[in-house]
Amino acid sequence: MIIIALVLSSFIVSYLLIDRMPGEMTSHWGLYGEADGSMSRGWVLFLLPSLTAVFSLLMVVLPYFDPLRANVEKFMGYYAGFIASFAAFMTYLHALTLAWNLGLQFNILQWLAPAFGGLMYSVGVLMEHSLRNWFIGVRTPWTISSDVVWAKTHKVAGRLFKVSGVICLLGVIAPRYFIILLLASVLPSSIYTVLYSYIEYRKEKR
Repeated sequence: MIIIALVLSSFIVSYLLIDRMPGEMTSHWGLYGEADGSMSRGWVLFLLPSLTAVFSLLMVVLPYFDPLRANVEKFMGYYAGFIASFAAFMTYLHALTLAWNLGLQFNILQWLAPAFGGLMYSVGVLMEHSLRNWFIGVRTPWTISSDVVWAKTHKVAGRLFKVSGVICLLGVIAPRYFIILLLASVLPSSIYTVLYSYIEYRKEKR
């Protein structure tokens, strides 16, 4: 219901603001928050709400095709919470885009930092509570092959992504370096969890 409300509200607000928006709307910002791309009004107003609806629906449906669906059902509450967090993030991004094109002046990276931080933290929470499946989490050959390796890897991944979320919050006070903070925290966390799963699998096989 939260996801449906977010998506519908995005469409409704976009529709109500059509006449107040320019024909070409800012739709992209550079590494330092400078506007550097635009699209026609119709695309900008309805693209993000449409993507939110499509990806949210996809995430809801995917577990039903998972051979390990019984495992997913055990942490479905956390998974549903993550989907809601994703929808909230996309709705917030859409709101910032609309505000910018209405003429409000602000540093968009500074306002995006807490949203990315919250999203990364929600990823960490989901990781910590996920069980072995084919669609959600760190799905390497080694985690998929072992419940033990899956549990160890996702415990580590959960902590790392929570830390990444906190690091992203630094973008509020240092927006110029937000993209660097984001990449420097998320990419190493992702790479490390993959390597960690392989190492733990080799240990288990010994």
